[in-house]
Amino acid sequence: MKRSYLIDSENINEIWVELLEALEEKDDILVFYTDKSAHMGYDKIIRLMEQKKGTLKWIRCFGGQNALDFQLVTELGYRICQEPKKEYVIVSNDTGYDVVVRYWEQRDCKVRRIRGAECETMVAKLNAERERCAERSRRAEKKSEQKAETAGRMPEWEEDAEREETVSVPEPDFNDEPEMEDDEELTGAEPETDGGCWNDQMTRVFQESGSRDAGGDMDFLTALCKTVKVSNMSLMHNVLEYQFGQRAGNGIYRILKSNPACRSVLSSGYVTSKRQREREYLRLVLGRNGMSEIDADAILRIINSLPKKNLSAIHTCLVKKFGQEQGGRYYAALRSHVKIIRGL
Repeated sequence: MKRSYLIDSENINEIWVELLEALEEKDDILVFYTDKSAHMGYDKIIRLMEQKKGTLKWIRCFGGQNALDFQLVTELGYRICQEPKKEYVIVSNDTGYDVVVRYWEQRDCKVRRIRGAECETMVAKLNAERERCAERSRRAEKKSEQKAETAGRMPEWEEDAEREETVSVPEPDFNDEPEMEDDEELTGAEPETDGGCWNDQMTRVFQESGSRDAGGDMDFLTALCKTVKVSNMSLMHNVLEYQFGQRAGNGIYRILKSNPACRSVLSSGYVTSKRQREREYLRLVLGRNGMSEIDADAILRIINSLPKKNLSAIHTCLVKKFGQEQGGRYYAALRSHVKIIRGL
């Protein structure tokens, strides 16, 4: 199946370049960018120049509040009308796109959103599935050869028919991910207070959402719950979707909501100091995006001192403080988390 990847470069850093490994000949990547987009390192530029499969297109967007988002969605609608059978993947940490995804899903169009941190996971998943398809093809061909040896030489027209029927493997639809358990299964028996039941359920949600390190995701969730008040379910829901994606985030949210013992255990390490919670949440978000050495206090001063909706000013101050490249990376990673940090 042909795919188009639509990159919100204001919202994620250069990690989207990993998707080059998943491209097929008829796939394309559309990079929507503005002056506020994160800058790219030389190693990533070299990879772009050496890419041979698929098509890469750069789309410069007009500036303004949410301007890039509107232009990306407009381009998405236009392309769906041109190629409705194609799969479209929005690459952004902004959950605002999820409404667009649901709109097109209701019209039987293959549209989804992945976070920047999920790019590597998606590549691994696609490559693994392709390898499985190739292995099935090799086995089918070998079986056909063995059958021919056993039955003797077939007429040429029969060999062609056998090969066509046995070896041809349709390209898999990678959009068909494993189905989540029904709410009744997720919220079945009351969990033990030692975490056995709900812990297994959460691990299963991460695994079925394509996580390559479900244990690491569980540890990350535990760390998050030290900074976010678990009883504030509305804020928690937003945090889960931002950090783990819509599918895994909703699954974990349902488990949290229906298991008092689970909420009790995860909230036991909640940090009472707001300043400490902000620093720790900041460290977790940046670490999730591959950044570690940070001046947390300087970043928090910028976030908390500027008007609530003035993301442009936050971007300007981060670039002024840390430079165009590092400041741009901070902004791309933190843009969707500004409201959450202020609400901790």
